[in-house]
Amino acid sequence: MNICPPSKVTCQFKVDDVVLIHDDRFPRNLWSMGKIIETYTGRDGKIRSCLVKTKNNAIRGPVQSLYNLEIDQLNEHTSELRRTSVTTRSNSEDTVVRRGRHPAHPFR
Repeated sequence: MNICPPSKVTCQFKVDDVVLIHDDRFPRNLWSMGKIIETYTGRDGKIRSCLVKTKNNAIRGPVQSLYNLEIDQLNEHTSELRRTSVTTRSNSEDTVVRRGRHPAHPFR
């Protein structure tokens, strides 16, 4: 998992993105998960903070403490995998090795 340093954040957060909320008190597997409800921009037009709805409440915080789970990109990737065709070896490619044995090829 590649996590960019906060000074080099490249992803733009959108409403309805699922994010992890960084908390120094806990290890990463105990961080809160939430959904972005609203984004706030700075004077330069970049997103600087977000309102995140968690299980219990809503938290407003800087984007430096948020890590995008990139679920949309994973869904696009799996749909591309479903579209690709799988090529298999046909049975007509029987190869005979020494002593007349026919090797069994693994199915993938």
